[in-house]
Amino acid sequence: MGLDTNGVRFLLSSRKKGVSFENTLMVGRQILNLEPRELRENLAGFGLLDSENQVKTFLTESGGYAENFLQFLGAEQVDSLDYSAYEGANILHDMNLPVSPELKGKYSTFLESGSLEHIFNFPRSIANCMEMVAEGGHLLIVTPVNNIMGHGFYQFSP
Repeated sequence: MGLDTNGVRFLLSSRKKGVSFENTLMVGRQILNLEPRELRENLAGFGLLDSENQVKTFLTESGGYAENFLQFLGAEQVDSLDYSAYEGANILHDMNLPVSPELKGKYSTFLESGSLEHIFNFPRSIANCMEMVAEGGHLLIVTPVNNIMGHGFYQFSP
């Protein structure tokens, strides 16, 4: 699970259009899966490149996971939800099952990038995603894989 150059561009564009990342939840801990050049070009394209050190920080701190980048976008809190603690998620939950009431309506932004195709009960998992977004918040979904046989249960495409 990760954010490639198009995923990063999508998040930068979302921020520019007013999406609040103040209280963000990711399904799984998203890694920044792009080359330094790609990140540099994306940041520069949105007028947000401060220094080469900024690019290095985003790609190396937090083990390359996206928390620092999301904080740069305005997140004051970044949580990650996963089935296991293997990658350091701080909320453990099986998305095939309903989420607990304390998670409903909690997040200004819910980021999904490459997990939904691996969850068997898609109707329940997408309902969970929508239920965790606060009123006026945003559900951001990036489905990066298509036409790769055997990758997950589902493939989402236009």
